Amino acid sequence: MSSLPYWNPFDHAVVDNPYPAYRVLRDDAPVYHNEEVGFWAITRFDDVLQAHTDTETFSSARGTTIESSDPDQPFLIAKDPPLHTWHRKIVSRVFTPRRIGGLEPFIRAKAAELLDPHIGSTGFDVIEEFSILLPLAVISELIGLPEEIRGDVHHLCDAFAARADGVTIEPEEAGRAMGELMALLTGVVAERRAHPGDDVVSLLIETPVVDDDGNERFLEDAELGARFVELAFAGHETVAKMIPNGIVALAWYPEQRAELAADASLLPNAVEEMLRWDPPSQYQGRWTTHEMELHGVTIPAEQRVVLITGAATHDERRFDEPELFDIHRHIERHVSLGFGNHLCLGAALARTVTASATTNLERADLIQEYFQTRFSYSTQAASDQSISALDSFLNDKSGYCQQFAATMALMARAVGIPSRVVVGYTRNDLKHWADQTARVMSDGIGPFETVFTSGPGMATEATRAALRAGARLIIAVGGDGTLNEVANGFFDEQGVAIAPDAALGLVPAGTGGDFRRSIGIPQDTKGAVQLLSRESRLIDVGRLTYRAPDGSQASRFFVNVASCGVSGLVDRYVNQSSKRLGGKLSFALGSLRALVVFRDRHLRLQLDGGPWKELAVTSLAVANGQYFGGGMWIAPKAELDDGLLDVTIWSGFGWRDFVLKASRLYDGTHLQLPGVSTSRARKVVAESDEEVLIDLDGEQPGRLPATWEIVPRALRVHGAFAAGGEGQAG
Repeated sequence: MSSLPYWNPFDHAVVDNPYPAYRVLRDDAPVYHNEEVGFWAITRFDDVLQAHTDTETFSSARGTTIESSDPDQPFLIAKDPPLHTWHRKIVSRVFTPRRIGGLEPFIRAKAAELLDPHIGSTGFDVIEEFSILLPLAVISELIGLPEEIRGDVHHLCDAFAARADGVTIEPEEAGRAMGELMALLTGVVAERRAHPGDDVVSLLIETPVVDDDGNERFLEDAELGARFVELAFAGHETVAKMIPNGIVALAWYPEQRAELAADASLLPNAVEEMLRWDPPSQYQGRWTTHEMELHGVTIPAEQRVVLITGAATHDERRFDEPELFDIHRHIERHVSLGFGNHLCLGAALARTVTASATTNLERADLIQEYFQTRFSYSTQAASDQSISALDSFLNDKSGYCQQFAATMALMARAVGIPSRVVVGYTRNDLKHWADQTARVMSDGIGPFETVFTSGPGMATEATRAALRAGARLIIAVGGDGTLNEVANGFFDEQGVAIAPDAALGLVPAGTGGDFRRSIGIPQDTKGAVQLLSRESRLIDVGRLTYRAPDGSQASRFFVNVASCGVSGLVDRYVNQSSKRLGGKLSFALGSLRALVVFRDRHLRLQLDGGPWKELAVTSLAVANGQYFGGGMWIAPKAELDDGLLDVTIWSGFGWRDFVLKASRLYDGTHLQLPGVSTSRARKVVAESDEEVLIDLDGEQPGRLPATWEIVPRALRVHGAFAAGGEGQAG
C-alpha cells in the first residue's frame, strides 16, 4: 500500500483534482483501505454499482458521510428497506412528472431573470449569482417554502456541508446548522398544519401513509421536517454543483458548446455527460453488515465503506477515454445521482434545471469562449492614437469577454512608412498594454500604428499586408502562438518569402515564451525592445505538411518546435484552460491531464528518405529551437541556423514518469533517460493508422500523416542569440 496515492476526502490538496489518484486506485487497489481515517473505498464502476444494489451487505442506516455513524438518523438517505421503502413513497409524491413538467415555465423564466442583468457585462459570479439561486428558487417553489426563509435555507445547508481541510469528524458548526434547518422547516410544517394551502407541504401533511407494520397513520411534524430538510438540501445543493461543472466542461470543450448551440436535441445527452464527467457528489458512504471479500481483499463487518462515484464514472472498463468530455458519448447508465434504492428522487428535476440553465446561459451568450470586436484605426503612425484606440476598446461593452481567440500582437515599422500593430488580449492585459508596453515600445522605436485582431489567422494576414505595403520590421507581441502566426505571415500562400529583407522582432507577452529562450530575448518589455536595435540574423524555419481537421492537406511554417503524440493532446487541454497560472504551470497541468488518458501511438517514421521504422511513441518532437512546453529544454543541441532539425522521441512515458522526471525535462538531462532517443535530419515523415494529434508552436492544427522539412536561412530575426539558450547559460 505504501506505493499507492493517499486518498482522503478531507484533504483539499488531494481532492482538488482527485482523478489521477482515482485511476491508480482503480488499477492497483480497487479495494483501498485508509487506516488513518478509518474507511475502505471501492472505485471500479461495476463494484460501485453492485454495492448500490446490495443493501443487505452495504447498509445506509448509519449515514452516508464518512464521519457519521449514528444509526438513528431521521433522514431517508440513512434508511434501509423496508423502512426506507415507505418513507420514499411519501417523498416520491413531490416529484411526479406532472409537477416537474408544470415547473418548466417557472424554471425558464427564473433562469432568464437571473441572467438577463449580466448580458453584456464584464463578468459575474456564476455560482453565487446563478447556480445557487436558480435551483434554490425551483425547489422552494416546488415545496412551497416562503420567500423570506429561502436565503436562510441555503446558508444553513451550506454551513452543514462545509468542512475545513483535514477535518475527519462532523464539526460542531455543522450539527448546529442542521439543527437550525430542522427547526426552521419543522416550523413551516407546523404553520401549514394550522393554515393549509395548495402546496406540497400541505399535501404531505394531509396524506396518510402505511408503515412497514401495516398501520395507516399521518406523519408527525418532525418526520415531515426531516423530509423537507432532505428535499431542500439535495434539491438545490446538487444542481448548484451540476451547473458550474457543466459550464467548466463547455468552456474546456468550445467545439461541443458550439454543437449544443446549433442543435438543442443534443442537450439531454450532454447533461448526462456533465453528470458523468464531474459528478456533483464524489462519494457515498455505507457500512458493511457482515464480512465480505472483493478482489481478494476481505472487508470486515461493521466497517465504513466509501463508494467513490467520481472514480466509478471515470472507469476505463466502462467508459472509453473517460477523462474526455464528449456530449455524443453513449451512456447506458451511471451512478452520479445514486442507483437502486437510493437513486436521487429529484434526478429528473435536476436534469431539467441543469438543461434549462445551460440553454439560458447559451441564449445569453454567457459561456462564450471568444470575444470579438471591430474598431477602425488611423493609418497615421502615432502611439497616442494607438492608446486612444485601446481606450475606446476598453470602454466597449458590446460583448462578454472571457478570453480572446488568440493572444497576439504585431507591429510593423519602416522609415517613412506607416507601421501596424495587431493585438488580441483580455481586457486586463489590454489595459497593461496601453499603460506600459505601448509607452515603452514608443520610447524605444518611435511611432507605430496599432491594429487589433479578433481571431486565429488574422495576425498572419495582417503581417502579409504590412510587408506588401513596404514595412520592413514586424514585431510580434505575445507568446509562441502569436509568433507562429506572424512568422507564417512572412511567406505568401505558396510559401514564398514576401520581403526577404524584412525582419521579425519579438516582445514576449503571452504564455509559454519558449522561442524567446532559444533566441535570448528577456521576458521584460524594455529589455526585449532594446534588442530591436541590434543587427538581425538569418535563421532556419521548419515547414510542416499535415492533415487538417477537415481531412485536407495543409502546410504551416514553424520557427520553434512541431511535435505529435501526447503533446497534441496537451495543446488541446492547455489552450482550453485560462492559462492564468502561467505558461510553465499551465503546461504542466495540461500534460498531467493528457498523460493520464494517453497511450503510446504506433508510428511509421522515416528520416531523410531512409528506411521506415515502426515505433510506439509517446511524443515525437521535431525541433528548430531548443525549448517547448513552457520551458522544457527538449533539444539542448538544436541550433537555429545549422540547416538541421533535431528529432527527439519519447516512448513508454506515462504520467508517473512526468511527475517523477519532470526536472530532467527542464534541465535537458532527459536525453539520458530510457525510452528517449535523438537524431538529426533535414526531412522527417511520420504516418500512423491511429489518430495522432500535432502540436505546432503551442497550437493543435491537425494530425498525422505529416512531413517536417527544414528551410535553411529563410527568416531574418532580432535577438541576443545566447549560445546554448537559457538552459545552458543558466
